[in-house]
This record gives sequence, structure tokens and C-alpha cells, in this order.
Amino acid sequence: MRRVRQPRHGGNLAAALSSIRARVLVMPSATDLYFTPEDCAADAAAIPGARLVRIPSIWGHRAGNPYQNPQDAQFIRNALEELTRA
Repeated sequence: MRRVRQPRHGGNLAAALSSIRARVLVMPSATDLYFTPEDCAADAAAIPGARLVRIPSIWGHRAGNPYQNPQDAQFIRNALEELTRA
């Protein structure tokens, strides 16, 4: 697990993630090589109640900002609407 400088948790990323109490939706692109789906899955697993949803996009890291990609934009919008209904 990565080490992060955060005084409250003494640089312990696992402790910091496990302290999150907000509803969390982790949405990596299935093809993201910068924030890989595997890394995001590990982070999501450490956050109580977090949900991991992979964006089925060919646009890699850019899928999270779907300015010119209506399919990715709709997928993200649907996932966020579901999160806010829960």
C-alpha cells in the first residue's frame, strides 16, 4: 500500500482510507493506465462501503472527463444518479 503524508494517520494510507465515512464511488476507466483499475479496486476495498464501477471506455484516463464522449458521460451520469438515490 502506498504511503501518504497525512498527519492524522501518520502516513498510513490504509488507516486514512478506512476512516472515510462518506458514500464513495470509485470510477476508473477499464483502460486507464495512470490510475489502473487494479489500484483503484485496492483503494475502494479499503474504504468502508465504497463501490467500484469501471467505466467501459477505450479512452483510458480521459474517460473521467468525457467532454466529447457522450457514451462515457452518460455512463458516469447514470452511476452518480444511482449513488445519490442510495
